[in-house]
Amino acid sequence: MREHEIGAFTFPVPGSATPSLCWTPDSRYLLFKASDADGADLYAQRIRDGVPDGNSILIKNDVGEISPLQVLRDGRLLFRRGDPPRQPSLSYYLASVDPETGRIVGSPTRVTDTVSGGGDPSPDGRSVAVPASFRGSFVGGWTNLGIVSIEGKVERIIPMTLRGVLPQAWFPDGKSLMVHTAGSMNGIFRVDIATGQTQSLFSVSLANTNTASWGGYVTHFPALSRDGRKIAFLMPIDYETKQTGPRALFVINAEPAAKPPLVWNDPNEVVGWPGWSPDGSFIAFMGRNPKTKTVRILVVLAAGGEVRELARHDNAVAPPVGVEGGLSGGLTWLPNGKCIFYTRVREGDESPSRRKEVWRVSAQGGDKARIVELDSYDARHFRFSRDGRTLFFVGLRNPERPPSQPIGFFTLENFLPKE
Repeated sequence: MREHEIGAFTFPVPGSATPSLCWTPDSRYLLFKASDADGADLYAQRIRDGVPDGNSILIKNDVGEISPLQVLRDGRLLFRRGDPPRQPSLSYYLASVDPETGRIVGSPTRVTDTVSGGGDPSPDGRSVAVPASFRGSFVGGWTNLGIVSIEGKVERIIPMTLRGVLPQAWFPDGKSLMVHTAGSMNGIFRVDIATGQTQSLFSVSLANTNTASWGGYVTHFPALSRDGRKIAFLMPIDYETKQTGPRALFVINAEPAAKPPLVWNDPNEVVGWPGWSPDGSFIAFMGRNPKTKTVRILVVLAAGGEVRELARHDNAVAPPVGVEGGLSGGLTWLPNGKCIFYTRVREGDESPSRRKEVWRVSAQGGDKARIVELDSYDARHFRFSRDGRTLFFVGLRNPERPPSQPIGFFTLENFLPKE
């Protein structure tokens, strides 16, 4: 394969594909959903030497609105699905997958259908934390947490006095959860699984503040470091008074904080997508200055200090409405922490689609490299194989193209700098 060449497999049907995808533990298959007017099907794609090997395999048809979550250590697939007339409730399923063919063996087993919304698997893969009830609007709902065993039992329901509770991540010991809340007590909390005790790590009282334009949340993109000791998030610098305006980067220890330390702030830049380095020492994030039309990739020590600019793009085209930080695909670290990958709007592209490019920059800075141009797709949802040798991403359909323009699934190899 030539350097930076991509392999792609597509579905030439009007429809969509879930951004929630997963690799099998041996990195041989990618599992994903594709849907059209007739329904949704679950597929597996064999990946060999960094490129698609043969056609995608249909492993289960008419699966409904499922989202693959992860392949467990024993090789079973855990996923969630919406089952009419149970909508908006979701059911969790377990399915055995043949490691040689990628096909589901037998019928998937329903774990539970007592929950609404998404979920987060525990570190050992034996339980899932889910929002357990839905009441009223998005901001006012999801008031309880459920811990569901993958063997099909609801282990416990944890009553919550907070609103808008969304499980974000398990702490590494598997005994507590980081949750994100909206409503009058807005912030980041730690919930003990055994006792249900809730500990505020950082919160803002919004009793007299309308935050509807912010989706009910003042803190954004809470990201737990791999060791579970620190949490990075974005929040308006004037959060105590206005809860609106440009966001700044904050980092707290995973313990109560009355006032979170400010790690970085520039009122002239829109920031988004903070990402922890694999060793938890650094945070990379994006900044876009609407006035100077500059997009930057920045990195800072988690403890604070001087912010280093890794990459700069001048004359950057403004992103479509709703795109965070001007870089719609987000940001991800290579598993070994040596490089950062991101997407940007192609320079000079003023079309409604704002065509995208995938870029790479060393975590030490220096020359940045454009890895691939996407003529008709918007690159999103980066996933690395476990060995770090294959990068996978979704290409969303260009809105300027006809409805039959396919969703693209791309694999990329030979994307690393030569040492």
